[in-house]
Amino acid sequence: MFSDLAQKEKIKEAILSFRPTVTISGSMPQALFAEVLEENPALVFYLAGYSLRSGFGGVVAEIRYQNTEVPVSAIASAKSGDDVENILHDAVRDFESVKVIGLPKGVNGAAKVSEFVTLYHGFYSNLVNCSLKGMSIGNAQCLCVTFLYRIGRVKLGMMASAVERKVRELCGVLFTPSMLPQTKAYIAHNFLARTVVYHKEEEPNPLERSYMQSAYGALINGKCVCQGYAEAYKRLLDAQGVCCEVLCGKIRGHAEGHAWNVVGFNGKDFYHVDVTWDCAGGRKTNDYYGKSDAQMSADRLWTRRADIVCAGTENILLTAKQQIARERTAYLAAGVDRRYLD
Repeated sequence: MFSDLAQKEKIKEAILSFRPTVTISGSMPQALFAEVLEENPALVFYLAGYSLRSGFGGVVAEIRYQNTEVPVSAIASAKSGDDVENILHDAVRDFESVKVIGLPKGVNGAAKVSEFVTLYHGFYSNLVNCSLKGMSIGNAQCLCVTFLYRIGRVKLGMMASAVERKVRELCGVLFTPSMLPQTKAYIAHNFLARTVVYHKEEEPNPLERSYMQSAYGALINGKCVCQGYAEAYKRLLDAQGVCCEVLCGKIRGHAEGHAWNVVGFNGKDFYHVDVTWDCAGGRKTNDYYGKSDAQMSADRLWTRRADIVCAGTENILLTAKQQIARERTAYLAAGVDRRYLD
């Protein structure tokens, strides 16, 4: 007698291997197949249909496939509408052309995509539109979202290459291998706050607007809006192996979107960093550096993520300043630009 768990794993592996048939043992093969899809909604993306018939040794599922060129690793998994929103933010920031999302049938993913376009169309000026195709079987569904951008893939590739070169160049004058992650996060913050100009005027050129909301605007053109600061900060810290994510939300009382960062240390201690607001008025401050969720929620709204809770107790600003005070001479000798040490 085969256990239900073993049979469900057998069905899952058969679908992932795109096998045309799989024999299911047990008294409720239809229920087992449905449970596999409910527990792994990403699999719905591959199913053009299936039927069950009696066979030797059990019930045979005959499966028809589609979209087999897409690896399962490229399909995102969501459990809530907030998860869908976070996945869409990540996809647009990475200029993905298509994003497939598996989610439970009870989540209205289509409504969340529509809401995302309405709320953030102006925020992501490079995003022209997105279309949606949904597919569902039983209690599982998949959304296939296609994004249309103002800047084409060739131009995006050129921009990405320019940013990568600039990041490599900057890492040589901002960081040393011996620096703590907290120190690297502080110096990257100082560099952007002191060298990048916040672009306050409405840019009539659609291409220039797209630049403003990217790391390219911050690191290559030296001017951007909040999204550009956040993207550039993430690129610098990613290159140093420091955990950094971009958050999208709003300032309380304002309709337009706003972006800032979360940095993480030790895999569990997270803190908010808003470079944009720390260079407001043309001078660098640390007012929005190393803040908790409770502190930021006083004037911010954002979609919370269960895996990122900013409740760390370390004073990461003090940690960085103390290391810089101890190692300043060594940093300068190694070529670190003194302008960004404090």
